[in-house]
Amino acid sequence: MKKLLLLITLCALPVLASAQTLADSQRKAATKYPELSKAGSPLNTKFLALVNEAKQINPASLNDPNWPLTIADRAAGMASQHKVVLPKKLPEIQAMADKGYAPAQAALGVMYRDGQGFTKDDAEALKWFRKAAEQGDVESFYNIGVALRDGTGAEKDAEGAVKSFLKAAEAGDGKAQLALGVIYEEGQFQQRNDDEATKWFRKAAESGLYDAMSKLAMMYLEGRGVKKDGNEAAKWIRKVADRGDMKAQYDLGVLYRDGQAVTKNETEAAKWLKKSAEQGDSRAQFALGDMYRTGAGVPKDIVEAYKWLLIANGQGNSDAQNNTSAIERRELTPAQKSDGQRRANEFKPKKTTPPPDATTAH
Repeated sequence: MKKLLLLITLCALPVLASAQTLADSQRKAATKYPELSKAGSPLNTKFLALVNEAKQINPASLNDPNWPLTIADRAAGMASQHKVVLPKKLPEIQAMADKGYAPAQAALGVMYRDGQGFTKDDAEALKWFRKAAEQGDVESFYNIGVALRDGTGAEKDAEGAVKSFLKAAEAGDGKAQLALGVIYEEGQFQQRNDDEATKWFRKAAESGLYDAMSKLAMMYLEGRGVKKDGNEAAKWIRKVADRGDMKAQYDLGVLYRDGQAVTKNETEAAKWLKKSAEQGDSRAQFALGDMYRTGAGVPKDIVEAYKWLLIANGQGNSDAQNNTSAIERRELTPAQKSDGQRRANEFKPKKTTPPPDATTAH
């Protein structure tokens, strides 16, 4: 029976709510979220973690006969985002952690890891992450995976790292999904597996992690773990480029410029290369200068070409240096050279501040 696990969970809790109303709320929650009754599912894991949290920090909330549906909504992200607010004073956080409150234990782990309020101590950080993870704190499973992968706070433990990442990844943690993807892509700890790498990159990308989108795009571009598909690669790169990432903007521009697995489109190429160049990418600046020089995707403009080549040259781009010298000798009048130098001197990068990764919150 699908509702059996949830029913057992609810009946085991010391609540004072009306039995009939409680049963009705339970049925509504199970009907609204069938995944809730599946042991080990991401929703089930989040639900149980929130129930445990409520028992520790606000037991009275479980007297509300509608709490099963309320907490299920929170777990599914359908209600207002549930956010744990910890005290600001360190002794109070320590006291809560000592009493077994998982969010406080996780917070102590971060503080020891980062040296906030304590002398940096990776072993102590790992201790608190383990305590929080024992109660199902997903972020702590990820942090344990990082510690065991990198050997911070304990000896490197490949098997333990993968297991911890897997627990967090299966609960929907985008960072852990990305970490697993990299492990499989690079063959860290085990044999390389492009199929597994692509699977985890996709999950992380779909959770909103931009680094994972870039990784997934490369897998499509190279046909690794998935059928080669330039349009799908461009779709994922565009998501990162739209965010304002100048590397992704350059990559997307090159795809369209070269017709690399996508239909060649020099106008689209110039648009993305210009966005990247304006942020300061020297490769994009050189490529854009070359397009202005030949009139590919933009009106031919030797002065604008010279400007971008000068800017790229100023950042040490060797290709730009060679082309700048050639243009100065063969293609520019003294007036054009002066104009191009003026434009280059007036250039200031347009730095953007991309929004944060939309990773799953825990």
